[in-house]
Amino acid sequence: MRKFLSHHYTISLLTAFFLVVCPVYALDYSVSGDYSYLTDDSDIRWNAGISEGNVVWVEEFGTGQAIYLYNITERGKNLLIFSRYSAYSPAISENKIVWSEKPDYNTPSQVVSYDILKKRYDYVDIYPANQGEAYASGEYVVWLDGRYYGFSNIFLKNTETKELVLFRIYYTI
Repeated sequence: MRKFLSHHYTISLLTAFFLVVCPVYALDYSVSGDYSYLTDDSDIRWNAGISEGNVVWVEEFGTGQAIYLYNITERGKNLLIFSRYSAYSPAISENKIVWSEKPDYNTPSQVVSYDILKKRYDYVDIYPANQGEAYASGEYVVWLDGRYYGFSNIFLKNTETKELVLFRIYYTI
């Protein structure tokens, strides 16, 4: 047993020596390749997302907020929407972008979708409730919605068939 402990002690000392004296290449890395700026001014930006060669984000725009779309291949930046009050949380999936928009202080936020290929805007659900945190996948959009009991419930909609499903409801008894 004593011989085993002395070997264990020797191995521990050698390991400590190599960790202190020798460079640790596993922690060393380098970055290569090209990068480019999509924007080159001092405006504040947030909520960036990327899919299928398109980048989407929110930025301050005058007295409101704007959502922009940048196509990597075409190197083109396009203003999708300007909201005097609030446009937030854009999410991009394939060729669809969804976000929440609150046009002014007294109106609830609504989920809006934009089809990149068709260049078409639509409200995902026209019910006037606070809707937010939307995500898309194919023809489906899911979001948080406050229409029942003032709590955030989860809705799912097939934008092709227009079928709306209350995925989860929360309320107190």
